[in-house]
Amino acid sequence: KRFPSPFVVGQKDSELAVWPVMKQNATATELVAYVFESVDFVALPGFSGIPVNLLIALDPKGNFMDVQVLSHHEPVFLEGLGPQPLFNFVSQYKGLSLTQNITIETGTRKTAKMDGNNVRIDGVAKATASVRIINQTLLASSLAVARKKLGFSGSHDPDQIARLKPDYFEQHSSADLFGLNL
Repeated sequence: KRFPSPFVVGQKDSELAVWPVMKQNATATELVAYVFESVDFVALPGFSGIPVNLLIALDPKGNFMDVQVLSHHEPVFLEGLGPQPLFNFVSQYKGLSLTQNITIETGTRKTAKMDGNNVRIDGVAKATASVRIINQTLLASSLAVARKKLGFSGSHDPDQIARLKPDYFEQHSSADLFGLNL
């Protein structure tokens, strides 16, 4: 329903919780996005203690095609302001890129303000903590997918950083360590 014709949603990837979205062009199909749920990659607790779950569509260049709220338990959007400010907030990511520095401001702008590679989107008054957590959830889960599927990490994948091996221990004296064997 969310990706009508000419889009086709493929089978869920067997190694990573993403679905490819292809576009049919005559006899060929081309990959146009990966769709995924944020909770499959990041489970940052929201203000209520429960993670917000976002549906994110990320194109092969790292641009956000769409971001939608699937579920949330944020009190300010359930009881206070209602859900529309939350939906308006996440809609600002459409067309932005993971290669941009995205920050949140509080204002009354209808679209993101761009200054070079820096983008400022409108936050939601009285929901500062919630929108910051949602922003971090969106960016962290999208970067996890981009590293695995889009080659964003190159050789700097944080999942593959050096780790200490506690079983590789050798005892040396200070003189040995400083080359002071006299």
